[in-house]
Amino acid sequence: PPAPAPPPLSPEEFQRRDLVDAAVAAAWRSLDGHVTGDDDEAAVDAVAGEHASTYGEVTAAGARTVFDALGLLRGAPGDAVFADLGSGVGRLATQCYLETGVPSVGVELSAVRHAKAQEGLARLTAGGAFEELGRDRAGLEFKQGDLVKALPELGASHAYVASLLFGDEFLECVGAALDASDVETFAALSPVPADRFDRVGKASAAMTWNVDGGGTDVFLYKRRRWPRTSPAGWWNRWGR
Repeated sequence: PPAPAPPPLSPEEFQRRDLVDAAVAAAWRSLDGHVTGDDDEAAVDAVAGEHASTYGEVTAAGARTVFDALGLLRGAPGDAVFADLGSGVGRLATQCYLETGVPSVGVELSAVRHAKAQEGLARLTAGGAFEELGRDRAGLEFKQGDLVKALPELGASHAYVASLLFGDEFLECVGAALDASDVETFAALSPVPADRFDRVGKASAAMTWNVDGGGTDVFLYKRRRWPRTSPAGWWNRWGR
Protein backbone atom coordinates (compact mmCIF):
# COMPACT_ATOMS: atom_id res chain seq x y z
CA PRO A 1 0.00 0.00 0.00
CA PRO A 2 1.09 3.62 -0.42
CA ALA A 3 2.65 5.47 2.49
CA PRO A 4 -0.30 6.71 4.57
CA ALA A 5 -1.14 10.36 5.11
CA PRO A 6 -1.69 11.71 8.63
CA PRO A 7 -5.32 10.86 9.45
CA PRO A 8 -7.90 13.64 9.77
CA LEU A 9 -8.64 14.63 13.36
CA SER A 10 -12.24 15.72 12.92
CA PRO A 11 -15.22 15.17 10.61
CA GLU A 12 -14.71 18.73 9.33
CA GLU A 13 -11.12 18.00 8.35
CA PHE A 14 -12.21 14.76 6.66
CA GLN A 15 -14.85 16.64 4.68
CA ARG A 16 -12.47 19.42 3.65
CA ARG A 17 -9.98 16.87 2.35
CA ASP A 18 -12.68 15.28 0.20
CA LEU A 19 -13.76 18.67 -1.15
CA VAL A 20 -10.18 19.72 -1.91
CA ASP A 21 -9.35 16.44 -3.64
CA ALA A 22 -12.50 16.66 -5.77
CA ALA A 23 -11.90 20.31 -6.71
CA VAL A 24 -8.28 19.74 -7.72
CA ALA A 25 -9.09 16.55 -9.65
CA ALA A 26 -11.83 18.34 -11.61
CA ALA A 27 -9.80 21.45 -12.40
CA TRP A 28 -6.66 19.56 -13.41
CA ARG A 29 -8.40 16.84 -15.42
CA SER A 30 -6.23 16.05 -18.49
CA LEU A 31 -3.56 18.57 -17.42
CA ASP A 32 -0.62 16.17 -17.40
CA GLY A 33 2.95 17.30 -16.91
CA HIS A 34 4.82 14.30 -18.27
CA VAL A 35 5.09 15.26 -21.94
CA THR A 36 6.09 18.85 -22.70
CA GLY A 37 8.00 18.59 -25.98
CA ASP A 38 11.68 18.32 -26.86
CA ASP A 39 12.39 22.06 -26.80
CA ASP A 40 10.81 22.59 -23.39
CA GLU A 41 12.55 19.58 -21.90
CA ALA A 42 15.90 20.72 -23.29
CA ALA A 43 15.40 24.19 -21.81
CA VAL A 44 14.74 22.71 -18.35
CA ASP A 45 17.65 20.28 -18.54
CA ALA A 46 20.04 23.03 -19.63
CA VAL A 47 19.39 24.91 -16.40
CA ALA A 48 18.67 22.26 -13.78
CA GLY A 49 20.58 19.17 -14.93
CA GLU A 50 20.56 16.45 -17.56
CA HIS A 51 17.49 14.60 -16.28
CA ALA A 52 15.72 17.45 -14.47
CA SER A 53 12.81 17.55 -16.93
CA THR A 54 11.74 14.01 -15.95
CA TYR A 55 8.33 14.38 -14.35
CA GLY A 56 6.53 13.03 -11.32
CA GLU A 57 4.40 14.46 -8.53
CA VAL A 58 3.62 14.01 -4.89
CA THR A 59 0.15 12.48 -4.52
CA ALA A 60 -2.66 14.14 -2.55
CA ALA A 61 -1.95 11.80 0.38
CA GLY A 62 1.79 12.37 0.07
CA ALA A 63 1.21 16.12 0.07
CA ARG A 64 -0.44 15.84 3.48
CA THR A 65 2.65 14.05 4.76
CA VAL A 66 4.79 16.90 3.43
CA PHE A 67 2.54 19.58 4.93
CA ASP A 68 2.59 17.78 8.27
CA ALA A 69 6.40 17.53 8.25
CA LEU A 70 6.63 21.25 7.49
CA GLY A 71 4.23 22.15 10.30
CA LEU A 72 1.57 23.46 7.91
CA LEU A 73 -1.11 20.77 8.03
CA ARG A 74 -2.62 22.14 11.23
CA GLY A 75 -1.82 25.21 13.31
CA ALA A 76 0.49 26.87 10.79
CA PRO A 77 2.02 30.21 11.82
CA GLY A 78 -0.23 33.12 10.89
CA ASP A 79 2.45 34.66 8.66
CA ALA A 80 3.43 31.43 6.89
CA VAL A 81 3.84 31.40 3.11
CA PHE A 82 4.46 28.15 1.22
CA ALA A 83 6.54 27.87 -1.96
CA ASP A 84 6.59 24.81 -4.19
CA LEU A 85 9.95 25.03 -5.97
CA GLY A 86 9.63 23.02 -9.14
CA SER A 87 5.85 23.11 -9.04
CA GLY A 88 5.06 21.28 -12.28
CA VAL A 89 1.42 21.72 -13.24
CA GLY A 90 0.57 23.23 -9.87
CA ARG A 91 -1.38 20.67 -7.87
CA LEU A 92 0.75 20.74 -4.70
CA ALA A 93 0.65 24.51 -4.16
CA THR A 94 -3.08 24.48 -4.89
CA GLN A 95 -3.75 21.71 -2.37
CA CYS A 96 -1.66 23.48 0.26
CA TYR A 97 -3.65 26.69 -0.01
CA LEU A 98 -7.10 25.14 -0.27
CA GLU A 99 -6.49 22.68 2.54
CA THR A 100 -4.39 24.62 5.05
CA GLY A 101 -5.20 28.23 4.18
CA VAL A 102 -1.49 29.07 3.97
CA PRO A 103 -0.85 31.43 1.01
CA SER A 104 1.03 29.44 -1.61
CA VAL A 105 3.12 30.07 -4.71
CA GLY A 106 4.47 27.62 -7.26
CA VAL A 107 7.59 28.29 -9.34
CA GLU A 108 8.14 26.18 -12.45
CA LEU A 109 10.89 26.42 -15.06
CA SER A 110 8.96 24.58 -17.79
CA ALA A 111 6.84 27.02 -19.76
CA VAL A 112 4.51 24.21 -20.83
CA ARG A 113 3.89 22.97 -17.30
CA HIS A 114 3.45 26.52 -16.05
CA ALA A 115 0.78 27.12 -18.70
CA LYS A 116 -1.05 24.03 -17.48
CA ALA A 117 -0.87 25.28 -13.91
CA GLN A 118 -2.44 28.54 -15.04
CA GLU A 119 -5.16 26.64 -16.89
CA GLY A 120 -5.92 24.56 -13.79
CA LEU A 121 -6.12 27.73 -11.71
CA ALA A 122 -8.51 29.31 -14.22
CA ARG A 123 -10.75 26.24 -14.11
CA LEU A 124 -10.64 26.16 -10.32
CA THR A 125 -11.68 29.80 -10.19
CA ALA A 126 -14.48 29.38 -12.73
CA GLY A 127 -15.78 26.34 -10.85
CA GLY A 128 -16.25 28.31 -7.64
CA ALA A 129 -13.85 26.23 -5.54
CA PHE A 130 -12.38 29.24 -3.74
CA GLU A 131 -15.78 30.39 -2.57
CA GLU A 132 -16.88 26.87 -1.65
CA LEU A 133 -13.80 26.33 0.48
CA GLY A 134 -13.72 29.83 1.97
CA ARG A 135 -10.45 30.91 0.39
CA ASP A 136 -9.44 34.20 -1.24
CA ARG A 137 -8.28 33.69 -4.82
CA ALA A 138 -5.35 36.05 -4.18
CA GLY A 139 -3.71 33.49 -1.88
CA LEU A 140 -2.55 31.23 -4.73
CA GLU A 141 -0.09 32.19 -7.45
CA PHE A 142 2.09 30.54 -10.10
CA LYS A 143 5.32 31.94 -11.54
CA GLN A 144 7.32 30.72 -14.51
CA GLY A 145 11.10 30.83 -14.31
CA ASP A 146 14.26 29.67 -12.58
CA LEU A 147 13.48 28.96 -8.92
CA VAL A 148 16.96 30.08 -7.87
CA LYS A 149 16.32 33.55 -9.31
CA ALA A 150 12.72 33.68 -8.08
CA LEU A 151 13.29 32.53 -4.50
CA PRO A 152 14.63 35.81 -3.00
CA GLU A 153 11.46 37.66 -4.03
CA LEU A 154 8.89 35.11 -2.85
CA GLY A 155 8.86 35.93 0.86
CA ALA A 156 8.23 32.24 1.59
CA SER A 157 8.68 30.86 5.09
CA HIS A 158 8.23 27.20 4.11
CA ALA A 159 9.16 25.39 0.91
CA TYR A 160 9.14 22.07 -0.88
CA VAL A 161 11.91 21.37 -3.39
CA ALA A 162 11.28 18.76 -6.08
CA SER A 163 15.02 18.12 -6.24
CA LEU A 164 15.23 14.39 -6.92
CA LEU A 165 16.80 14.73 -10.38
CA PHE A 166 18.46 18.13 -10.09
CA GLY A 167 22.08 18.18 -11.20
CA ASP A 168 24.77 18.73 -8.57
CA GLU A 169 25.69 22.20 -9.83
CA PHE A 170 22.08 23.38 -9.82
CA LEU A 171 21.52 21.83 -6.39
CA GLU A 172 24.42 23.90 -5.04
CA CYS A 173 22.71 27.02 -6.42
CA VAL A 174 19.41 25.98 -4.83
CA GLY A 175 21.10 25.57 -1.45
CA ALA A 176 22.71 29.00 -1.70
CA ALA A 177 19.38 30.56 -2.71
CA LEU A 178 17.64 28.96 0.26
CA ASP A 179 20.39 30.24 2.56
CA ALA A 180 19.80 33.79 1.30
CA SER A 181 16.00 33.57 1.39
CA ASP A 182 13.35 34.08 4.06
CA VAL A 183 12.67 30.33 4.22
CA GLU A 184 12.75 28.90 7.75
CA THR A 185 11.81 25.28 7.00
CA PHE A 186 11.94 23.26 3.80
CA ALA A 187 11.47 19.72 2.60
CA ALA A 188 13.31 18.22 -0.36
CA LEU A 189 13.53 14.97 -2.29
CA SER A 190 17.31 14.81 -1.94
CA PRO A 191 19.94 16.13 0.46
CA VAL A 192 20.46 19.85 -0.22
CA PRO A 193 23.82 21.58 0.43
CA ALA A 194 22.42 24.55 2.36
CA ASP A 195 24.96 25.98 4.81
CA ARG A 196 22.47 27.77 7.04
CA PHE A 197 20.13 24.83 7.58
CA ASP A 198 20.30 21.63 9.59
CA ARG A 199 18.69 18.43 8.40
CA VAL A 200 16.34 17.48 11.20
CA GLY A 201 14.55 14.40 9.93
CA LYS A 202 12.78 12.74 7.07
CA ALA A 203 9.37 11.35 6.19
CA SER A 204 8.09 8.86 3.65
CA ALA A 205 5.56 10.41 1.28
CA ALA A 206 3.62 8.80 -1.55
CA MET A 207 4.64 9.90 -5.06
CA THR A 208 3.18 9.10 -8.46
CA TRP A 209 6.21 6.94 -9.29
CA ASN A 210 5.69 4.69 -6.25
CA VAL A 211 3.62 2.33 -8.40
CA ASP A 212 4.31 -0.64 -6.13
CA GLY A 213 3.23 1.24 -3.01
CA GLY A 214 5.29 2.68 -0.21
CA GLY A 215 6.78 6.15 -0.44
CA THR A 216 9.83 8.25 -1.21
CA ASP A 217 12.09 9.84 1.38
CA VAL A 218 11.47 13.54 1.95
CA PHE A 219 14.27 15.30 3.86
CA LEU A 220 13.32 18.04 6.32
CA TYR A 221 15.53 21.07 7.02
CA LYS A 222 15.27 23.91 9.55
CA ARG A 223 17.25 27.13 9.55
CA ARG A 224 20.10 27.15 12.02
CA ARG A 225 19.79 29.89 14.62
CA TRP A 226 23.42 29.91 15.73
CA PRO A 227 26.67 29.06 13.96
CA ARG A 228 27.73 25.46 14.34
CA THR A 229 30.56 26.23 16.80
CA SER A 230 31.17 25.51 20.46
CA PRO A 231 30.15 28.14 23.03
CA ALA A 232 33.86 28.82 23.62
CA GLY A 233 34.43 29.28 19.90
CA TRP A 234 31.53 31.72 19.67
CA TRP A 235 32.88 33.66 22.69
CA ASN A 236 36.38 33.87 21.16
CA ARG A 237 34.98 34.90 17.79
CA TRP A 238 33.84 38.18 19.28
CA GLY A 239 37.13 38.79 21.06
CA ARG A 240 35.83 38.24 24.58
